[in-house]
Amino acid sequence: MALLKPAIIKQAIEHPEPEVRRTALEHFAGTAVADSSVMNAVIASAERYGPAASWRLLVAAADLPQTPATLDWALGELDRGLNRDDVDEDNYHYALAKLVASAPPALLGPVGDRVAALPGFPEDQRLILDERLRLDAAGWDACWAEFEAIGQELVADNSPDVTTEQAARLNWLVEALAWHGHGQADFVLGLVRGQLPRDKRVVYQAVMPEILRLAGAMKLTPAVPRLVDHLVSEEGEELAEAAMAALAAIGNDTVTSALAQAWWDADDEARSAMAEVLGHIRTELAAERCLALLDREDSDLVAHALAYAAMEQLNPEAIEPVLPLVQGDADELEPDERDLRLALVAAATITGVRFADYDAWYRQAAEAEWGWRAMDRPRYRLSEAVEGLHRVLQAERERKPQHVFQLNLSLRGIAPRIWRRLRIPDCPLTRLHDILQVAFGWEGMHLYEFTINGVRYSDPEMMEGEHEADASATWLSDVAKADDKFVYVYDFGDYWEHQVVVEKVEPADDGSAMPLCIKGARAAPPEDVGGPGGYAQMLEAITDPDHEQHEEMLDWLGEDFDPQAFDPAAINDELRGLMACLGELPPSRSES
Repeated sequence: MALLKPAIIKQAIEHPEPEVRRTALEHFAGTAVADSSVMNAVIASAERYGPAASWRLLVAAADLPQTPATLDWALGELDRGLNRDDVDEDNYHYALAKLVASAPPALLGPVGDRVAALPGFPEDQRLILDERLRLDAAGWDACWAEFEAIGQELVADNSPDVTTEQAARLNWLVEALAWHGHGQADFVLGLVRGQLPRDKRVVYQAVMPEILRLAGAMKLTPAVPRLVDHLVSEEGEELAEAAMAALAAIGNDTVTSALAQAWWDADDEARSAMAEVLGHIRTELAAERCLALLDREDSDLVAHALAYAAMEQLNPEAIEPVLPLVQGDADELEPDERDLRLALVAAATITGVRFADYDAWYRQAAEAEWGWRAMDRPRYRLSEAVEGLHRVLQAERERKPQHVFQLNLSLRGIAPRIWRRLRIPDCPLTRLHDILQVAFGWEGMHLYEFTINGVRYSDPEMMEGEHEADASATWLSDVAKADDKFVYVYDFGDYWEHQVVVEKVEPADDGSAMPLCIKGARAAPPEDVGGPGGYAQMLEAITDPDHEQHEEMLDWLGEDFDPQAFDPAAINDELRGLMACLGELPPSRSES
């Protein structure tokens, strides 16, 4: 099966009809095809048709490979005068900035000063650019530490919903980890295959969709069988969508063959998802399998999904088999059939295939504004869609603590004492919770609360009684001063009660102080051991070879647990990893 030559599709990016231009560009964008020359066709189209007709094309072009020349063009466009009061021109300006901010860090570094000098560069895109450059400089270990930290947040929140901020951070981290992923393929493959370390199992399960996307971004072909398993199983919509994205990103014939092999054992919904993945694969085998499966498919739902995939592949041989699915009067077609007809007309225009109804259907498509343009009025501003994320990023950038607290913490009910001395910048109690989890080696699997001056502070989702307050809105400096004492409880089942003493409060000289473990003793108990009493019984069992639970406890703990172990350097490494990609801590209340 001979696929359409890429040069012909690139020419269509300059077609007079915007829908044809968009269809041609999306053949390249968001696929495993890495053709840096496609952006040249986008630039030619934008220069021919102008800002108002080109901003949507530039939004899709953010997924294309960039070069120094294409980045130079975008910056030049941003530097020329645009009418920001005109919505289309403003969207063109914003789409250009988004394209620049999406370029690889290796290209962004040399033009950083030039971007900074552009007065009209949108602030939210500037922040995103800075974030991506920072992650690129951070390296694998620091990025993975933040990745784990978000997993711990999700576990602690005990909610399947990811916030807008967390979703943005996870997307950037997956991208950065893929940049830094050389030498990490076996580690990521192990996680995809379910080989999760026991001490972090719950945390990695919380971010498993992003781990699957990371395997795709790293183009780990050996992960394909497990990704297909996730796609066809009933593990949940989020995992299935992540597996789809990963398979499309890998986008080779190993994926094609694996999908074809699993096809007839999958239900209609899964086969529709598999068809969507095939639509992103630009190989002759994928095009051939797509039509072969369409020929045998008896589900209308799946047949339409395969037909869409064939149109996305711009396969000239697919036009005739798809025609019977969209025959009839346009007013009598179902919405999905009308959309498929529009996709077929656009694909036929690009491939040069003609059929009896082509001219009439093309006119109808133009009259109907290709099904979406009329709904796109009044024009909306691209910048409005990310205002919330911009506010989050801006708030994180402005964080600067003004005080540093020295805290002495010890676990109640255990002897000899398990304790830590920490220096911690002023921060919300939610961040203090994150730091204490690292300092004691807890895994963030359970709920927590602080009790300070008779008031209990916890996450908003955990608050129940009238004497409870929001830990995320309460700063350490709001409720504590030198010589104060308060209690931090983690895991209401085991009830690990930490006595906290504020030994002193000092100015933060430059606002950049980081959490630091100064001193301490002994390892914290393992999770779910049963509280202080259960921990005492565990210690008795592992130190007495004749104890009836000796072997059972050793098997449960593993060989690495040492109750006497305390390594402040290791704790500080983890604290640096936790904080490295979170940016500076929030400003003190005195700055608010």
